[in-house]
Amino acid sequence: FQDIFPESANLSGVLKSQNILFRVLDRLMNLICQNSQHTIVLTTAMQAYLSQKYPHLSYHTDVHVIENWAVEPIIPQPKASNPFARKHKLDKIFTVLYSGNIGRLHDIETIAESIYLLRHEPIQFVFIGDGPKQYILMNYLSKYQLTNLLLLPFQPRPQLSHTLTACDLSLMGVIPGAEHIIAPCKLYGMLAAGRGIVSLSSSGSYLEQLLSQYNCGVNLPPQDPMNLASCIQSLSTNLERVATLGDNAHQLYKERYQVDRAIREYENVLFDHLPHP
Repeated sequence: FQDIFPESANLSGVLKSQNILFRVLDRLMNLICQNSQHTIVLTTAMQAYLSQKYPHLSYHTDVHVIENWAVEPIIPQPKASNPFARKHKLDKIFTVLYSGNIGRLHDIETIAESIYLLRHEPIQFVFIGDGPKQYILMNYLSKYQLTNLLLLPFQPRPQLSHTLTACDLSLMGVIPGAEHIIAPCKLYGMLAAGRGIVSLSSSGSYLEQLLSQYNCGVNLPPQDPMNLASCIQSLSTNLERVATLGDNAHQLYKERYQVDRAIREYENVLFDHLPHP
């Protein structure tokens, strides 16, 4: 599972839990799990959620956790020498980057309000991507004439090594409840880029535990724009800590999230459990 469905559709407002289609899909997912020898999810939080939802699941299937990886090789580089950063005049200002899907389960409302609160600070926010909640950012940009917000479309995939390193901090966030049913895949590219991460997710979440344990970022409760703005403003004046978070992020990626590791883990599930002739 890349996410837990149909819960993800319900939480995003696309499908009500009372809808007959939700109940049919929910039953179908239950049958799929019960009739699978092995089930793979992306995080321990998703694993725990499935076990709680289907208490007898362990009698039918082994639930494995295999985390994702960055889709392209990312080479950390200084922002000052980054051609993408220079092109968009990001090399001389503290920059916070959100890259990827601007989706329904992401806490864009809080991020947009924090950008507004920081409109007079020497901090530039850059969004590279698209999605259902992009309109929130566009509304803020238009309504308040924000000069500290830059919206860019998805860039060619080979440019990821430049785009993900054209910042000082990476930013991500999910709405309450989403931390159990999705795993933001943008996390892995951020780690590979060697940039510290500011995330929004509920207390005790997978993201909070990861960022805290490896000292590669800061997790904050969602739906608190003042707190987010204060955190980013504080980090923007502590470049030594920002650099440490980034170094730790890249080290974590090398140790835990490279694609070779994922291939080995998938091979273990696929081949080690094949019946012997």
